[in-house]
Amino acid sequence: MLTNEQLDELHATISAHYTKSYDELETVTGGGELRSARGNSTEEIVDIVCRYLRETLGLNLESRVGTDDEQTITVRDCTKKHQVDRHVYFNGRLVLIVEVKAYLDACYYTRACNDFKVMRIAHPDVKTVLLSLENGVADDAIVFTDAVFGDVCDKIVYLCSGKRSSSKPMYLSKFRKPIEKERLKSFIEMVYNSAC
Repeated sequence: MLTNEQLDELHATISAHYTKSYDELETVTGGGELRSARGNSTEEIVDIVCRYLRETLGLNLESRVGTDDEQTITVRDCTKKHQVDRHVYFNGRLVLIVEVKAYLDACYYTRACNDFKVMRIAHPDVKTVLLSLENGVADDAIVFTDAVFGDVCDKIVYLCSGKRSSSKPMYLSKFRKPIEKERLKSFIEMVYNSAC
């Protein structure tokens, strides 16, 4: 795994990316454009982690955008294409799928678990993680959804502490929360362990 110095370096890189991306959002006025930009910025954290582990530790990891890497799922002679936000490959094999949210609420979690369940039809051993900046979902909603979907989500990682407040949007610098190093480390370990 990463040394403390490497973790510090990666944390600094991701924090700088996050700050720059969210500073740019302060001038965005359209709701759809804002959600899209916020989502893309957060999804790129997966790419940064995979690239760093590849360049620093020599792990043959690759993060692919889900819409560019749709998987073929077949059920009862019906076939469709399906994906989540990021697909992580190790040595050319899909090992981890990551659904990414700027904040997680109950509806987003239900949808993510459904997507994970569909993906596991074709990839039953793939690891699943939901990566979110903020937590906006009640604990009992997580418990309920996990029971309904058979605990298909292996891990939820919130990069920032505390609960989301809709009256204090993080894309405004005065309400921005830092990405916490130990929380980021939890996600890095998930990516690392999926490859090793």
